[in-house]
Amino acid sequence: RKDTGSATPLEDVSVRYIRTATVHSQVLTQEQIKHEHAILHALLMEDAIGALPAYMQSALTTQHSTDPFTSTRAIRQALCVQLQKATDLAQSLWHSLLSHTLEDADDMVASISAEPG
Repeated sequence: RKDTGSATPLEDVSVRYIRTATVHSQVLTQEQIKHEHAILHALLMEDAIGALPAYMQSALTTQHSTDPFTSTRAIRQALCVQLQKATDLAQSLWHSLLSHTLEDADDMVASISAEPG
């Protein structure tokens, strides 16, 4: 097969997780087990965020870098909060546009632009 420079998802997974197969061909010490668990946990968190649509990844990646997620459930909860905020903001913006109070709409757009992520 000709190398196109981009891996398929299956190839990416096999390269990413080959370490687990090779490390476990020998008996690990307790410290090595803890280290291996930490690596696999970090990969799980990265994969969970990476599985989201691209437009949702930035805010969660930023949040994860400042306060690391401890589980995929925590990622899902943060995602629900993000989606609820977006829904509330969209609804407020929509009502502002319907009521022809464009100053309110301008203020909302400015606040969206000022928010990180």
